[in-house]
Amino acid sequence: MAGEVKAIATTPINKESLKAAKVPYIGHTEMLEDLGGTPDPLTMFQVNGMRIFFLTRHVSVATAINQMTKERVHDYLIRCDKALQRIVN
Repeated sequence: MAGEVKAIATTPINKESLKAAKVPYIGHTEMLEDLGGTPDPLTMFQVNGMRIFFLTRHVSVATAINQMTKERVHDYLIRCDKALQRIVN
């Protein structure tokens, strides 16, 4: 909240356990979004040197398709580019 942390790494989470415990979140991103007050955070996976950002998450295929607007993709491209520049620098 004070701007001291730029990114965090998480480990796998058992989503069925969250559901069974009636935790109101379906994953890390949603928890951190709410707890950190960060609207629409970026989620990135890094695998074998390849970095992958998710435009949508934890939604039905129909909802994911509906979220893929030109404006949203454009916004994410800019945000992902800025995030990658921070990682490299």
